[in-house]
Amino acid sequence: GGDNVAGPGQTSSNGVALLSKTPLEDVTKGLPGDDGDDHARYLEAVVSGPRPVRVASIYLPNGNPVGSEKFAYKLRWLARLNAHARDLLALEEPLVLAGDYNVIPEPDDADNQAAWAGDALFQPETPPAFRALNWLRPPHPPIAPDGAPPPSPPRALPAAPPPRTPRPPPP
Repeated sequence: GGDNVAGPGQTSSNGVALLSKTPLEDVTKGLPGDDGDDHARYLEAVVSGPRPVRVASIYLPNGNPVGSEKFAYKLRWLARLNAHARDLLALEEPLVLAGDYNVIPEPDDADNQAAWAGDALFQPETPPAFRALNWLRPPHPPIAPDGAPPPSPPRALPAAPPPRTPRPPPP
């Protein structure tokens, strides 16, 4: 098959894209939660195939300079990403959130911490907002009125691979 490409365009320096050998379905351009946000920083699609997976390409705002609207936007964007990730986990399907997070998660991740001291990637508010994504888990099943968890729905077993045809020995 041919390549399948999706990517919102923007004339500035922002941009994300997805490229797949199988068709892309359920394409979402832009991070939900702010209809006025037209930055090309989020793209999501289901990569079809025998085992479909939902993939998001992320370009989190840099946030510089600190103390500006750009830094506040970065923190709001992270909060929206966290909320959307929770919604995606509720779908209970394979999920990949990949891209440029523009975060220095731990001080030891910077070779020269002093050089990053005034940068939005290294501010004390940024790592906890980023780490919150790492701790997201699928929602717990609802509890029945008698306190017992509901029965699990039956899961379809994956199809067995086709039998291998032995190769003839070399001459």
